Amino acid sequence: MKPIELNDHWRFLRQDVPGSADYSQMSVHDHLWPNLEILKGEALKELVSDEGWVWLRQTFEMPANDECSTWWLEFMEPLQGKAWVNGKPLGGNNKQRFNVTAEVSMGSNLVVVCLECPLYPDDEHTWRKVSCVPYPCE
Repeated sequence: MKPIELNDHWRFLRQDVPGSADYSQMSVHDHLWPNLEILKGEALKELVSDEGWVWLRQTFEMPANDECSTWWLEFMEPLQGKAWVNGKPLGGNNKQRFNVTAEVSMGSNLVVVCLECPLYPDDEHTWRKVSCVPYPCE
């Protein structure tokens, strides 16, 4: 199986007051949130200030898993925030990989990331590559 790349078409929302809302759950309607092509750092830079929170949400399709696979959500750089899959918390704070085998299922899945601003002050708010990667069972 191939990795599922999660680099385009994220939904984006700024939140100035931490903890004022929880957008990690499946029931949140994000259809009014702007789309953001995540690898285009300039688009993100225009929307992000030096303080507050940024919520990013994306749905992705998991193929039927005919093989024994362990699925990992992988960030190119350590995550400076928290992550959820299908409403279940994965953790965060400097982790780069999360085992999501138990959280994902065949069909539609939701990944949510909450980042504290500034995102990457030394890198002008650019985003990093995100993938859901299968590894063979041993």
